[in-house]
Amino acid sequence: MNKLLIKEVESSYDNISFTLYEKNLIGVVKEYTNSPTVVLEVENILSTYKVFEEMSTLLKPKGLSKVQELVNTYNKLYFCYEDFIIEDFYFLLQTGDYKQVVQFAAKGNSFRNVFYNFYTTKLLKFNRQSSHTVKDRVLEYAGAFYFFSLLLLLYKVLQEYISEENFTDFCYRVHEKISFGIVTGFIAYTELTLPYKYGCLAEELISLTSADEKRLSVKANPEKQTINFKIKGNYIFQETYEEYGYNDSMAVEDISKDRNLENYFRIKAGATPNSVRLVYEKANGQRTLGRIFGFNETAKIYVDKLHDSGLPCRTNMLIFCLISILRNCNFRDVKRSSYKALNSFIKGYNVKGKRYVAERIAVIALMAFRPELQQEIINDFFKHSQQRADILKDVKKLKRLLKKTNKSVLEEFMKAVRFYYAW
Repeated sequence: MNKLLIKEVESSYDNISFTLYEKNLIGVVKEYTNSPTVVLEVENILSTYKVFEEMSTLLKPKGLSKVQELVNTYNKLYFCYEDFIIEDFYFLLQTGDYKQVVQFAAKGNSFRNVFYNFYTTKLLKFNRQSSHTVKDRVLEYAGAFYFFSLLLLLYKVLQEYISEENFTDFCYRVHEKISFGIVTGFIAYTELTLPYKYGCLAEELISLTSADEKRLSVKANPEKQTINFKIKGNYIFQETYEEYGYNDSMAVEDISKDRNLENYFRIKAGATPNSVRLVYEKANGQRTLGRIFGFNETAKIYVDKLHDSGLPCRTNMLIFCLISILRNCNFRDVKRSSYKALNSFIKGYNVKGKRYVAERIAVIALMAFRPELQQEIINDFFKHSQQRADILKDVKKLKRLLKKTNKSVLEEFMKAVRFYYAW
C-alpha cells in the first residue's frame, strides 16, 4: 500500500474548554473598588451563567458602537485578531446566539474556578463565515471570544470607575489576570482518506481487544462499524512519548494522580466510503494534555499561547493518540479482512448468461467462508451436476483470493499513519 495515499481531509475542535480562578477576576475588581457589592455582582453573574445577559446590556445605551470601541482597542493592544472573527463576535452578541456558542460557569467552594466552553459545532450554525474558515481558525475564535467576553463583563461591572484616560490601563490589568486561563479539555477529530473502503479497515478494527483492561478498555459496534476506547489515566501516552526518545521526569506517584481519569477515543466511518474519522470524544486532565501535546506533566497550555502549543497540529496529535492506543491492543487475535479478496472476486465475476447474480455470489461467499457448510448447501440447493461444478469452481477461485490476502489491513494502515506522522 502506498503510504502517501493516507491524507488528511479536514480536522478541527468541536469543543475546547478553558478554566481560570475566579479570584483573578475579583482581583481586577478590587484594583478599582473595594465595594463588596461589585464583588458579589461578579460572583453572582458567573454563578447564574448570565455572562451574555450582562454583556448585552452594553449594547443598549449606545448600541454596538461602544462595544466596538472597547473590543477594538483591546484587540489592537494585545492580539490583532482578524476583522471577520471580531465581526462574528459582534454579530452573535447582537442576535443573542452568543449564549449558544459560549458558556461560562463558576464552580467550587473556597477557590472557585470559572469554566469556559466554546462549541465550534454551534458556531457553524450562526456565524457568517464558511465552515472551512471556522474549522481552520477555531483556536483564534475560541481565544478571541474568551478574552473579549471577560473584558466586556469586567467593564460592565466597573464602568463607573473606568474613564477614557484609564481604559488602556484597565485593559492591561484585565489581560494580565485573564491570561492565566489554561486549556483543560477538548473534543477533536481528523478525517483521513484511505486507498480502500473504510469497511475493509473496520472489519479488522472491530476484532481488537485490550492488552490491559486496567489501562484501556475496548468496545466495538460491528453494526455501525465503530470502535470505542476508554483510556484510564495517561500511562499509555507517557509510554509512547518515552518510546520515541522524549523522556522526562514524570514520577510514578505523579502518574498515579490520574489513576481515576477517563478519556474517550473513537474510530468511525468518515464522510465518504473511502475515509476514516478519528475522534477524541473527551480529552481532559492536565497531565494527559501535557503528554499528547509533548510537554512535561506539569506544563500548562495558557489561553494566550494557543498557537505556541501543539494545539494547531490536530491530525498529528490524534495520530499520536491512535498509536498510543493501538500499541496497547492485542493484534494476534485480529481477524484479517476479507474485504479486498471479496471485492476483487465480485469485480471479476462473469455474469454473462447467469441469473440471480447477487444471490449466487452470496452463496459462493458463504461456502468459502464456512467450508463446513459447503456439502450441505451443494446437496440441498444444486441438483444439476453442471450447476454444482460451476459453483464449486467459483468457490475455489474465491478461496485462492482469500489465501493471497495474507496482509493485515490494520497493520498496513498503522505503518502508513506512522509514516504520515513522521515518527
